[in-house]
Amino acid sequence: MRLLTIEELSQNKSSEKEGQRVVIFDFDDTLAGFDANAVPDDAGAQAPRYLFGGDKLKEKLLALKAADYKLVIATRKNQEGAEEAQDFLRENNIESLFDFMVYGKVTDKKRGMLMACKGHYPENSVFTFIDDDQNNLEVGRELGIMVINPGTSHRT
Repeated sequence: MRLLTIEELSQNKSSEKEGQRVVIFDFDDTLAGFDANAVPDDAGAQAPRYLFGGDKLKEKLLALKAADYKLVIATRKNQEGAEEAQDFLRENNIESLFDFMVYGKVTDKKRGMLMACKGHYPENSVFTFIDDDQNNLEVGRELGIMVINPGTSHRT
């Protein structure tokens, strides 16, 4: 999986000629989270991160890939955070399922990230955006992307 800034992704166009079906995932609190009930060994350490849905999520991601969906991640992490997320995905044996992760500290509720994702693929591609943040989902909706809140499984 490649890690790309918004600028890098904007300059990197897919070689696909036909429209693609693309699912854009948020990372924190969508693909992965922290166990609020876990007590870290060290008072300064974070609780262990875990994969939401565990093996069931892996099965769903594999099914999407088998159905020829492109899977990408859009996260507001900095480069170090994106690298840590990549390591986490690798440790859970799902990193290879994602084409890329676009990352960066943004103030536009992921508008630039989503626009870069849309610009990467052919114009007639179809996008779905899965995020736990309602403000990010509103931006996706404004851009004509079908959105899903994983906490409510609400689709629009």
